[in-house]
Amino acid sequence: MSSSKQTKKIEIKKSYSYAKIKTGIVGITAVVVLIFTYLIIRYLNSITFSDTTAIALLLYLIILVIAGLSIMVSWSHSTQKKYFLDNKSIIIEKSGIGLTGKTSQEIISPNNISRIKLEKSSLGNMFNYGTIIIETNHINKEIYQLVNIKEPEKVITELRTRL
Repeated sequence: MSSSKQTKKIEIKKSYSYAKIKTGIVGITAVVVLIFTYLIIRYLNSITFSDTTAIALLLYLIILVIAGLSIMVSWSHSTQKKYFLDNKSIIIEKSGIGLTGKTSQEIISPNNISRIKLEKSSLGNMFNYGTIIIETNHINKEIYQLVNIKEPEKVITELRTRL
């Protein structure tokens, strides 16, 4: 019997701070739009003699639907990618949203990696997350971004150890 080295696939942890902030901003914007719509309709009611209740309800409903969809898209866009690491490669999984629900997976081989770089924004420094940029030396030079990674310095150390 030959003993083969088992590869353990681990998930690279992401920070959802940015996604929460971005989704919160979308939600706050929706509330502000609702308030302004209410004020505009109230003003129109004061200068016209017609009943604008039906129009107001329709506008509120449209704004709420658009706001809800915007919040869902904002959150799912920020959370649809997952990153994994095993002893042989980096795996990027993208889960689908929408009607098709299409999922995809990209595998980056260590033989093809030419450079690993870290970028951190001021929010990233504050909450300790960043983007790990991996460049490959394929015929077509490809660049992969592992976005919003928790403790990215530790992840880069683990990448160098495993790969």
